[in-house]
Amino acid sequence: FFFFFFFFKQKTAYEIMPSLVGSEMCIRDRYMETTAAQCAEDNKDLQAENDKIKLENIFDTNKYEIKGNLESSYVYRLTEGMDFFRKEDGGHVIIATYFHMMANQRWLGSILLNIDHKGRILNHTFFEAADVRKFHAAISCRDGGVAMAGFVIPDYFIYTDDLWVIKLDSNWKEEWSFMYPHGTDGAHDLIEADDGAIISVGSESMDPWDNRIWIAKINRGEVVWRYVGGYSISDLHSTDAKAIIRSSRTSNYMVVGYEGYQAILVMISESGSHLGDYRYDSGIYLQDIVEVEDGDVITVGTNTAQITDMAMITRVYKLSPTGANTWQFDLADSVDGFYKYSGYAVEAIPGGFVVGGKKCRQNQFQTSWICENFVMGFSIRGNTEWESNFSGGTVKRIKYEDGKLVILEDQNNLVALVTMKIPGT
Repeated sequence: FFFFFFFFKQKTAYEIMPSLVGSEMCIRDRYMETTAAQCAEDNKDLQAENDKIKLENIFDTNKYEIKGNLESSYVYRLTEGMDFFRKEDGGHVIIATYFHMMANQRWLGSILLNIDHKGRILNHTFFEAADVRKFHAAISCRDGGVAMAGFVIPDYFIYTDDLWVIKLDSNWKEEWSFMYPHGTDGAHDLIEADDGAIISVGSESMDPWDNRIWIAKINRGEVVWRYVGGYSISDLHSTDAKAIIRSSRTSNYMVVGYEGYQAILVMISESGSHLGDYRYDSGIYLQDIVEVEDGDVITVGTNTAQITDMAMITRVYKLSPTGANTWQFDLADSVDGFYKYSGYAVEAIPGGFVVGGKKCRQNQFQTSWICENFVMGFSIRGNTEWESNFSGGTVKRIKYEDGKLVILEDQNNLVALVTMKIPGT
């Protein structure tokens, strides 16, 4: 009786593998006399249903315990949180990565989430195909659109990154896209120029032994100007640009990253002229930069280039708008000194700045490391004023909004957007 039942109730290919998409569904049903129009309509419906299933699985009802300085937290079942920005209505847009199935294989894709002020998902856009697609940064543009910077790996087995910058309109439809087939880790950051063009930074490479810093102004998918500089001493000590700001005092672009095994700041004029390179300590990979109240900038770096690795040193620099090193210090635990800090994000606040990331210490048997996140506040002179910890994850981005801190962090395939009061305010 069981086999008789199974014969008539055998699942269709779509029920067995809901990740099948458009063309694959048409191929599956090619024995049917299906017109192209019918096939396209079926594909649209099935893709919408597939997106709905995925979206329902993204929102996680679990939240962080609201205690201490925390005010709210919203958690999503995604792989890695990359960046976010605030909308005019008080909600946020998050760019994150996730794994999906396509063509019987597991691929890394990206998702753009539009959430309201209570963390509820209003709409979304998936960036997925039978390849690897990852965005490191996203910004809101003055025309209401979104620009993102990252990379795509069209052939995973060859593993060559195509540097990718994409511009969406206010309805999140692609307005233009720029791909450069010589990226090493893609584009890492971007800002909008006065004329609406996008200035993006990252790295390019003709081969694994010759990575270069890449900075370009792109307008409607066309390169207006491009700068390539720096050098790589080996594939283990690569060269990369990680973050960019525009100085309010000079109007020049300040780009931080690393050249080989050394911290570097690259100065570029509005017209794309290279104004100079400023090198700092060896063994430090600069990760982020922000301008503070007095017009100077704060940049933070670690002794490891990858956020997934644990750093043993995190160094904070205060630089003038011309690149001069005003002061620097290393993050250290004020209680016992046993923690090793990995600082990846920096943000300006009134009277100072904050640094976020993760910190780790060995267990009592020194057989493993125990990690938790951290957000640490400093005065404009670099004096430590407070520290806050609220999970075992890693702080990726921090934004100052309405007197509070909004923090993007991830841990164990969960991405959280957390709002925190600044201690002492």
